Amino acid sequence: MNSSDFHPFIEFLHADLGLSTEVVELAQKQQALLLNHLPIILWQYGLVTLTQLNTMFDWLENAPASDQISPLS
Repeated sequence: MNSSDFHPFIEFLHADLGLSTEVVELAQKQQALLLNHLPIILWQYGLVTLTQLNTMFDWLENAPASDQISPLS
């Protein structure tokens, strides 16, 4: 899966949660198998608050199917 497949979520992380490109890239490097783990990785490394983590889960739950991130095939 390439980065364009989860671009809407990355945009959400930048625009709505104010996460820097560096923070998101760090989490992406740690995440090799499932992109769905990105929110947990960000939280695990202390890069987002629990409130931000919950906001990410809310976004993922309510995002249109075309904006959803999905596991690698």
